[in-house]
Amino acid sequence: MTKILDAKNNLSVQIHPDDHYASKVENGDPGKTECWYVIDCEPGAEIIIGHQAKTK
Repeated sequence: MTKILDAKNNLSVQIHPDDHYASKVENGDPGKTECWYVIDCEPGAEIIIGHQAKTK
């Protein structure tokens, strides 16, 4: 599947389990893989990978 996003505002936080977590919590379903390719962006734009959340 390919999606093209024209995002002028911040996007929502997207969290997908990896295979290890999903195998324990998601009834054995594998985690979700994803790839982003940025075609163009404004100076100072950023993508945040990972999180430091201590709770749900």
